[in-house]
Amino acid sequence: MALAADAFLTGLDADKAYLNIHTNVFPGGEIRGFLTRDVSEPAMLGLLGLASGCGLLARRRRG
Repeated sequence: MALAADAFLTGLDADKAYLNIHTNVFPGGEIRGFLTRDVSEPAMLGLLGLASGCGLLARRRRG
């Protein structure tokens, strides 16, 4: 298990860690992409604002 964790962290540091989630509906991979540790602060704040806005809009539409 430790070797797998080390390999994953090494790949993550080199921007070569790849995630591929398979389901019965999409056996070839439903969610996939490269993982990275670098998420800039402005991007995180933008995503948080977008998610908050969508949540408020959905709540408003419900009544």
